[in-house]
Amino acid sequence: MIVLAGDVGGTRTRIGLFSIENRSFKTVAFERYESKKFDRLEEIVQTFLKAIDVHPRSSAFGIAGPVINGVCRTTNLPWVIDVASLSETMRIPRTTLVNDFVAAAHGIDALHHKDLAVIQRGTHEGLANKALIGPGTGFGEAIIAQHGGDTVVVPSEGGHQDFAPQNDLEIELLRFLGAKFGHVSYERILSGPGLVSIYEFLNKKRAAKESAIVSKALAAKGADKPAVIMKSARKDPLCKKAADLFFSVLGAEAGNVALQATALGGLYIAGSLVRDHVALLKQSPFLKRFRDKGRMSGLMRHMPVYVVKNEQLGILGAAAIASELF
Repeated sequence: MIVLAGDVGGTRTRIGLFSIENRSFKTVAFERYESKKFDRLEEIVQTFLKAIDVHPRSSAFGIAGPVINGVCRTTNLPWVIDVASLSETMRIPRTTLVNDFVAAAHGIDALHHKDLAVIQRGTHEGLANKALIGPGTGFGEAIIAQHGGDTVVVPSEGGHQDFAPQNDLEIELLRFLGAKFGHVSYERILSGPGLVSIYEFLNKKRAAKESAIVSKALAAKGADKPAVIMKSARKDPLCKKAADLFFSVLGAEAGNVALQATALGGLYIAGSLVRDHVALLKQSPFLKRFRDKGRMSGLMRHMPVYVVKNEQLGILGAAAIASELF
């Protein structure tokens, strides 16, 4: 069976063609595209399909945004994606759209041990609920629930919940971001742009002296500012404080999601901001904040915590969904 799968993010869109037999996935073709260079998803898909000589039987796309009645108004792109229009353009009648973290959640079962970095071993329970979060251009969440032996992925826009500060520094951060954005959600902090906002906040309050080298790198045309901050955090004091605050808030919200799901099957963290900087996460207050849940702190120690190292999680999950459209 040949299926088309897509992982559509605010920064990059990944498109792949997969051969699937007995739940084993083989990549036939794969490309990455810069999302903002295109006006519509259809343009990316047409570019991809023109380069291959295979017509897939079904397709599925994970989109960064809520999908309602087959339509998604993307959160971090000026796109409106309509499954009917997309299906007609591709000439693939069996096509579906899902939230990107729903797609990623469907990819969890396709992972191997080598795809995971263990942050907390916990006490793994095979049929227990799991949860998935991920900071990227935005901040995604999903719950992977067990019901009568079946796995059910529950969509969520939990990244847009109100940020709940837990100490004086976080209250200051809330005020700083509130003046800038009005409503302050976790996504305003736990994302690439959020990390930049944290850096700006700490710089404004003179938490550490700003390095001229980092300042120049951030000001460079086309700079990947979150990457600059994370890479500099190994040596630069201000960047290290920014990374620590980012991971501290991430730990707190990871614990919130794990509690909501009773995720004894594991809390999984996806996204390059974490995947590429696992060492920084381990050195940060992340795990302390994850466990710091008052009377539930003992329960938190039983929950496994993993960072997903496989960057193809979302597209693997979309391919799994496409394979089920028969």
